Amino acid sequence: MWKHAAGKRPAMCTAPEIDHMLSELEKELPAWSKKYEEQVFLRMLASALDYICSAADPDVREYALGKTGLLVPESGEEYWKNRFPGLF
Repeated sequence: MWKHAAGKRPAMCTAPEIDHMLSELEKELPAWSKKYEEQVFLRMLASALDYICSAADPDVREYALGKTGLLVPESGEEYWKNRFPGLF
């Protein structure tokens, strides 16, 4: 589901495609949370959300960011670096 060539951006996605990717991610989260340590789980989640947002067509980027919660004020990289040292 999240495979793409290293260093290459995924193809641009529409809002319905973003919704589909988020739906697929939601299905995986319970299994991931049981299978992986917290730090690994958070890295995987961050990577998946980054993939989804970077795949957004320019016309739907704000939609993608809003759907993933990445527009929440304290969701920036600095916040996560302080909350989870060594994660990034």
